Amino acid sequence: MPEFANAYPTKHFFFEMFTRDISLEDCVLDLIDNSLDSLIRHRAINLPAEVLKPLRDRVDVAKLATVDVFCSDKEVRVRDNCGGIPVDFAKDDLFTFGHREGFVGGLLGAYGVGLKRAIFKIGNKFEMKSFTNGKGFRAYLEDVKGWSTKDQTLDEWKIPMEPMERGGQGLEEDTEIIIRDLHETVKTRMKSGTFIDELYKDVAQTYSLFLGRYARVTVNDKTVEPKVIPIGESEQVKPAKDEFEEHGVKVTLIVGFASPPRKAEDAGWYLLCNGRVVVPADKTDLTIWVSPTVFHDKYRPFLGLAFFQAEDPLALPWTTTKRAINRESLVFQSAVNRMRTLARPVLRTLSDFYPSEPLEKPGGRAIAENVKVTDVREVAAKPSTTFKVEPIRRQLPSTTRIRYDAPKEDVERVRTHLRKPHMSASEVGRYTFDHFVKKECPK
Repeated sequence: MPEFANAYPTKHFFFEMFTRDISLEDCVLDLIDNSLDSLIRHRAINLPAEVLKPLRDRVDVAKLATVDVFCSDKEVRVRDNCGGIPVDFAKDDLFTFGHREGFVGGLLGAYGVGLKRAIFKIGNKFEMKSFTNGKGFRAYLEDVKGWSTKDQTLDEWKIPMEPMERGGQGLEEDTEIIIRDLHETVKTRMKSGTFIDELYKDVAQTYSLFLGRYARVTVNDKTVEPKVIPIGESEQVKPAKDEFEEHGVKVTLIVGFASPPRKAEDAGWYLLCNGRVVVPADKTDLTIWVSPTVFHDKYRPFLGLAFFQAEDPLALPWTTTKRAINRESLVFQSAVNRMRTLARPVLRTLSDFYPSEPLEKPGGRAIAENVKVTDVREVAAKPSTTFKVEPIRRQLPSTTRIRYDAPKEDVERVRTHLRKPHMSASEVGRYTFDHFVKKECPK
């Protein structure tokens, strides 16, 4: 009979490895993902199909779900009214490390590690309260570090939960997560004075297609305005679009000019999974920027977008941090090949508009500068097409200047004949030209 080696997991492994390669900002984004996934489930939003649909009606801001984030050196708190978390889901799936095969859960929280990773990374004391239809629960850990050292039995992997109920009118469907007793590294970041600003920027960019459409997010009581993806159009410039489906993932590619004002740091390819910005403004060999086509300042107007959408978030090419792309993903490799082809006319046009010489071609520059920002969802809704640039049609003037010299005595003879002694020389010229056209060149 064979003997067996112990292959049991340890909490210490998860505690150390989960937190090593993720930033504090990304941990907070994971918590926001949980809120948005609750909203998607609660309102039955078909996110892969809807996120790129154009907005046809004005959004009633008062009906938007809210996610309020508060961060200080004392606590990190995320509260939402996105529908709450059902008790059975919390018991069986919410706190597990990963999801079982066949699990159907969120479209943004793909791997089942975000919530646990955020707790481990941020602090040593955790509490969650959630209510749905008046019924809810409270889950908590008073000593996360101590809990992580005990894993001799399966019961020691469980997290305490208490049932809760709301009576009367208190039927709000909401969730609140509070993490306290922050780690010293987290306290230092919070006190640095830059963390909140960086978090605000990350939320604005990551959820650009969600903010103002599905939810409103605040960071320390300040409403986050979406950072618009500035794809541009004009009468002369039309972005290119391509679509394909592979391995259960629908891919939409758009490439063209960004609208002014432009910054070099905003140029490049934007990679999105189920509407969430994963990689912004890439200018590396991850996408198309492989020698000899390396990014150059003349490509500053370049903007490309790659949308990966799937009902199964595990089919998407993002990594567990959701801030990087899995290069080995087959659908991503197919996308990159198409991205290069789609981008080639744009790069060629920009090379022509902005040649290596110091002086730019003024005509090309005018075309590039005249594009206006348009909703990327409007572009995505149009049929696939190649990149188009038409020259500016300049209207030719209908007149030309005529100048000639004439003997003074002849000019004077005309004045005398017309009995207009004060007629100027230019008026004499105009009169004699009109007279010739009428008499000698009638229509």
